[in-house]
Amino acid sequence: MIDNMKFRFKIFLIIISVLLANSELFSQGGSNYSIFGIGDIYNSSGSFYEGLGGSTAAVPSRSAINLKNPALWGLVDKTRLQVGYNFNQRISIAENSTLFQNNGKVNSILGLFAIDSALGLSVSFGMYPYSSVDYMIDSPIQILIDDVLIEGKTSFTGKGGISLAYIGASSKLANNLWVGASVFGLFGNSKTTIVTQFYEASYHSSASYKQDFFNGLGFRGGLYYQAAYNYGFGAFVETVPSFSVESNIRYQSVMVADTNFKFNDKYDMAPALGVGANYASGIFMFTADAQMQDFSGFKYNTGANTKFRKNLSFSLGVQRMGSGRYSASLFDKSSYNFGIGYKQLYYSFRGTDINELWASFGMELPIVNNLLIDYSLVLGTRGTTDNGLVRELFGKLTIDLNIGELWFVPYRR
Repeated sequence: MIDNMKFRFKIFLIIISVLLANSELFSQGGSNYSIFGIGDIYNSSGSFYEGLGGSTAAVPSRSAINLKNPALWGLVDKTRLQVGYNFNQRISIAENSTLFQNNGKVNSILGLFAIDSALGLSVSFGMYPYSSVDYMIDSPIQILIDDVLIEGKTSFTGKGGISLAYIGASSKLANNLWVGASVFGLFGNSKTTIVTQFYEASYHSSASYKQDFFNGLGFRGGLYYQAAYNYGFGAFVETVPSFSVESNIRYQSVMVADTNFKFNDKYDMAPALGVGANYASGIFMFTADAQMQDFSGFKYNTGANTKFRKNLSFSLGVQRMGSGRYSASLFDKSSYNFGIGYKQLYYSFRGTDINELWASFGMELPIVNNLLIDYSLVLGTRGTTDNGLVRELFGKLTIDLNIGELWFVPYRR
């Protein structure tokens, strides 16, 4: 038994080491709106919760590893390894054009040790994307010089993002109260290129290249209260007291020699808060969730036409819970999730607020010997075509492979 545990733990470490050496796996994806701030910020935590519209704060599960409320780790009954993959399809609609984009990537790798289910004692660790940057925008230029119209364009491209690595634990304080906490590190980088070129050969082009390296430390704490068999309430708080950016900038032009700058800055990031509730009736569970983080005082990557504000999200979900009976059919053993959500994104541009609306479906499918496949499909819309902006239609398919085993046998008390 001990040899098997050591072998599996070595496998965990090997996978983590490979992913740490290839952190870009976790920092791709996004949309043209990821040009603002630190890019698209992920609010959910895996396929199981994506299927519920993103509800996470008060949704217990015996298998899925929750990345928002660490108190819910104490309700996972087996040691588990979870690996996720994400595929995105996006349609960007402007006034006179339509662009199709898609990408896929490894989304997360998570581990959880269920040390003592009676005490709700669990330890979890893992790595997953915190934000993503991926945009490519062309803006036309028209300049009138001595009654001559000079035309050209400025191209903006950016790639990268921030990843999060964490470790934490949960415990059961009373018969119906669980608490948990974790510490995490933020790391990653983004590369930005701005190129201005004129169509007339007599006018010179110019370019600037910027690479930002992110690092930070944070803390997340949560609690979950099971008021009765039918009701549950959860909450979490996340704070990042230290967030810094190292920037390297290079300007390039035919007329001027290359110019290089390097500087460091620290930024204040407001705490993130989340609350949620669930109600169970028969084989159905209903969930509601709200999350908030105020970016109105955030100063990184601001622009003259950009205003930061509160990042708000609301979601509702319904789960048809699977049966635990051995003799049940595969249909009855599977869980089915449905959800809807709304997000007020943390920026507005040219006085236009950017918001997001989506609907989701998910399924938890048991395969064999505690092997589960979770998948979810999210369809939604973001932004608007007003004020020369872009409306995005998106579809997101997330697949999680979840393997569980009983490593720690409870003893008699």
